This record gives sequence, C-alpha cells and structure tokens, in this order.
Amino acid sequence: MLNSLFNKISHYFESNDSLFEIVGASSSDWLSLVNSRPNPFSERPSVYIFPDEESCEEAFHATKGFISNLIYIPDHPENIFHGALYTDTHLNRRYQAIGAMSNTPKDTLVFCSFPCLFSMFPQQFLMANGVRVVKDEIYDPSNLRSDLTKLGYVSTSLIDAPGQFVQRGEIFDIFPVNGPPLRIHFFDEIIENIFQIDPNTNRTLKDYQKQSALITPSPFGLVSSENRLKFMEHIPKRKKGLKEQNSQRDFIIEKIKGEELFPNFPLFLNSLTDDLLTVLEQLQKKFDTFYFINSEEAEKNYDHFMDSATEAYDHSLKYDGSDLMPPVGLLYSLKAKLPSKYICLNELKIGHDLEGKLNQVEISFKKLSTFLDTSTPEKSNSLLVRDFLYQSDKTIYLFYTNDRNKQTLEEFLGDDFFSSHKHQWVNFPLEESVVTCEGDILLSENFLKTKKIKKARTKYHRNDDLFAEQLQNLKKGDFLVHKQFGICVYQGIETIKLGELENDFLILNFKDDDKVYLPVYRLNLVQKYADESADVSIGNLKSKKFQMQRNKAHSSVKKLAFDLIEFQAKRKLKKGYVYSEPD
Repeated sequence: MLNSLFNKISHYFESNDSLFEIVGASSSDWLSLVNSRPNPFSERPSVYIFPDEESCEEAFHATKGFISNLIYIPDHPENIFHGALYTDTHLNRRYQAIGAMSNTPKDTLVFCSFPCLFSMFPQQFLMANGVRVVKDEIYDPSNLRSDLTKLGYVSTSLIDAPGQFVQRGEIFDIFPVNGPPLRIHFFDEIIENIFQIDPNTNRTLKDYQKQSALITPSPFGLVSSENRLKFMEHIPKRKKGLKEQNSQRDFIIEKIKGEELFPNFPLFLNSLTDDLLTVLEQLQKKFDTFYFINSEEAEKNYDHFMDSATEAYDHSLKYDGSDLMPPVGLLYSLKAKLPSKYICLNELKIGHDLEGKLNQVEISFKKLSTFLDTSTPEKSNSLLVRDFLYQSDKTIYLFYTNDRNKQTLEEFLGDDFFSSHKHQWVNFPLEESVVTCEGDILLSENFLKTKKIKKARTKYHRNDDLFAEQLQNLKKGDFLVHKQFGICVYQGIETIKLGELENDFLILNFKDDDKVYLPVYRLNLVQKYADESADVSIGNLKSKKFQMQRNKAHSSVKKLAFDLIEFQAKRKLKKGYVYSEPD
C-alpha cells in the first residue's frame, strides 16, 4: 500500500493535477514514513503548512535535530492587534528565516503556519544587494563597516542577535540575517580568514572555515529618507478627540524623519513600502511541493484570525487610549489563495468519500499495543512488545533519537533478533509504535520508558460567603466573561425544574440572542467584565474566536516567560568589566 502511495505521488508530481489528498496521516506520521524508507520525493524541497503557529512550532522543535536542512518561518507575534509588543528579537528570527530561503539546498524543508503563509514582508528586503566577502580578496575594513551600516546592521559591543556587528581592529564579528554568525580576519586590506562563531560562547569554530559568505540586508535598513513618504501615507491620520493616539503618531513620525527606530517599530515595518510580498509568493519561487496539514481547519482558523484582527484595528480607530497600529492589510493578505498544486494531509477520515478519486489515498495505522498478547498478565508491556517483534516476518523500523537510546534498544532486543529479522534504524522521533497497512512495524523507543505517575488534583473548596457576595454584585445587563464561550450579557437568575430537581440558573445572552443557562453552583466559570454602560462586543457561540484568542494569550504568556529566561541566561553568560577604583 505504501509503495503504491509513493508511486502515485511520483505520478502526481509529473501530472497537471492540482490536488493530492492523503487521509489518515498526521504531519508526524507522514514525516516518520518519509524518513523511514527510500522514496522518490524525500529529497524534494518541501513546505509543510500547519493550521496554527503553536502546532507548527511544536513540530519544528520535535524534528529540528533530525532534519539537517530545516527552516522554521515564524509568523508575526500573536496578539499584536490586541496590545502585544512586536520585539526586535522576533523580527530578526522571522527575517533570518526568510533570508535563509535565498540559498536553499535541494533537500530543504520549510515549516510555517497557515497565517504565516499569507503574512506580508517588504520585497525590497530580498531585492536589495547584500555584501559578499571572499577569502584572500581585497576589501577595505572601513568600507565593510560603511556597507554594513547601509544594510541596516547595528554596531554593538557583542553580537547576540541577527543584524549586529562588532569591529575590533582588523577582526569583524558579524551576525548575518541569512545565516550563522561569522568572524572575519583581515590582514591590512586582505580578507585572511572567514570562520563561523558559536552563538552561545562567541568562540571561533575553526573547523567551519568558509571561502566566501553573503551578508543580506537587515530589515532595519529599510528606514531611509526614500521610504519616509510611503510611511506617512500608511500611518493612520490624525483624528479629533484621539489625543493619546495623535501623540503616538507625532512621536513615531518624528523618529522616522530622523531615520531612528521607536518602540514597537517592527509592527510598522511594512508601512515603509508599497512593494509587499506574501511568504507564499516567495516560497513558490523556490519550492514546488506544498503539504497542507488539515487545510479546512487551517482556512477556518485564518478566517477567524482575520476577523479578530480587523475588529481590533477598527476598535483602535474609534477609541482613544488604544495602541496605534497599521492596517491589517499591511501585515496579512486579505485573501488566502492556496497554491495551484499541493498535497493535503488530513488526519481525520470523517466525511471523506475515497471511492473513484484517483488523487486521494487513505493511510491506515494501527497501534502496536492492539496486537499484543496480554493473556500472561505477569509480563511487562516491554516484554510483550519484544515477543511480538520476534514473531513478525515484516520489516521493523527502529526509531531512536540519540545513541544512548539506540544502544538500549540493541541490548533489550538482543543479537538473535538483529541476525534473524529485517530491520532498519531511523534517527527520527516517533511518539507511539504503530503497524502500517502492509504489516511493517514502526517501533518507537518510548515503549521502554516508564510512565509518569500523575499527581492527584487538589479538590476545589467553594467559599459560600464569597459565592453569595458575587451573586449580589451582579446586575441585569452587566457584561460577564465565560471561561469557555467569552463575553456575554447577564440577564438575571431563573429557577428551572428538570424532572424532580429544581435549580437556579444564570441566564447568559450571546450574539444572535443565543443563550446559555449556567447553574449557580458553577459561578466560578464566569466573572464580571464591565457594567451595562460599556461599549463591548459579545461573543458568538457559533464561532471559535474566543477559544483562539484564549489559546493565543496562553501561548503569548508562555513565549514571554521563555524569552525572559533566555534573556536572563544571556545576561549570566556575558562577562562583566572590572574598573579600577577612582583616584
């Protein structure tokens, strides 16, 4: 079945058909299959598009150590239309990935989310000529410093992010936007050596010497007098009554006129030019194989995301005190148009009619645990797995993530197994052992690991005094926030009899007059948001918008926590300077 699938996909690449659908496989399943056996497209440069940023980032961190040429393009930060700060660090990560696509090997894989695919960036960033340094060629160090400044690179005392450089006499440390940090040694005006630098220790990696290197522009190089007029056209106009926003606008324009940066500058970067590209348009110049994971879910998420962003932008134009922000169309394409040719990976099989569709194939995986003989309860799960493997006459693919786990598997299975069974080692993560439709076994190293014991949950004890006080403070017409459904209007309490039971329920009103009846003993699921005089949009029970916003806020807080930990770690790694006591 799998060999037939690989052949069908090979024919699809040569045909004029637009869509090929694989049903029943998640992105991790598919990557495990592609990496487990030789196939005609494992080395094709490919793009994997995930439904949202969180699933994309998780997949990247799970596989980045096992795929040599893997690029993750981060989307614009979450909640930037709801007050979140767009940091320089995030901008550099994004443009470093986009710049890396300019020189990709044949077997490159790109991971990005569906919203990121339609996010915009200035074409001028890619079109601008970079600086190429070549070993043993003449290049005046003062000219290199000047050229780096023109490309938007910033001179610092230590490079720790893309877009920075340090000059120490005849040695330049440069962190290009399109690659790893470099150390360039000059002898007078001749480039003597070009080495890579370890970004964590700042030490020279002498085993990684380069003959030449291309240094592409930094996005901060777009701040110039030529682009100033475009910025003035795109920034929201002054409005009467919006004093705080007008003050923000004046401050930003003053900084731009002086070709200076300002807080939250990355959010306005696309305002410097009309010549914008989507990430998809750039990818289509280099890649011809696109895998969409659960494309229908992704399209719905994107629609909800755009609705939320547009609503936040419209709100910022009406109410003073809201952050000034550029139009949504400068950051994302308003129309999500899919590539003319792509492969769709749909994990769920519900609603799919496979009959008569030449370009649709179903993959069937069964958990290995369903095949185990559990008639002998005294045997552990790992021994049951070993017994099953010894009885199999199919190929067994042994997945491992490090040499230590590989050695553990070798010792556990024994020499007799390896001498008598067809097997193949696969250095790639696999969460759970499965059996393919052909009977081949994909064995995860995790079957040898002991399960963690879950901690008992602390029981929730209700405070009856606080409970009664909360009910007393609620007035009809107040806006509440429901933990699952979002903002609603409180319409009072109603006693409802269900069978022989009679209970009091809070009546919560949502958009289109949809109602939720919440038992008073579940009052902990809601809290007061605003009184009835506030101008607030209520939630829609037919939409997943609130759940998406809540998940994004959760992810944003998690990212902030990791950024703070990373920042503190970098501070500890930096060496301080001891000055002599004053005379």
